[in-house]
Amino acid sequence: MKNSFLKLTRVLLISCLFCIGCKTNTEHNGYTITGTVKGAKEGAWVKLKNTPSLFTDPIITLDSTKITNGTFKFTGNVANVDMVGVYIEPNIGTYFFR
Repeated sequence: MKNSFLKLTRVLLISCLFCIGCKTNTEHNGYTITGTVKGAKEGAWVKLKNTPSLFTDPIITLDSTKITNGTFKFTGNVANVDMVGVYIEPNIGTYFFR
C-alpha cells in the first residue's frame, strides 16, 4: 500500500512539473534584424520586403532604413512568423524568417 502511494505521488508530481514546464509564452518580444555591410555606400537604402507565395503576388516593402557607418537595423512586432527578404540598394538580397 505504501509503495503504490509513493508511485502515485511521483506520477502526480512529475505530471504537475510537466504541465508547468509546458506553459506557453504569450508575450511577443518582436524581432530585430541587424547587419553590417562592407563597401556599401553611406546612406544606401536597405528594404525589408515580403516574399510572394505565387509569381503573381506583388512584392511589398514592409520597412526601410538607411545604412549608417556600414550598419543597418530593423525592429518591430509581428503577429506570426513569415519569410521576408532584406534588399540592399541596388540589387543585393537575402531572406530571413521574422
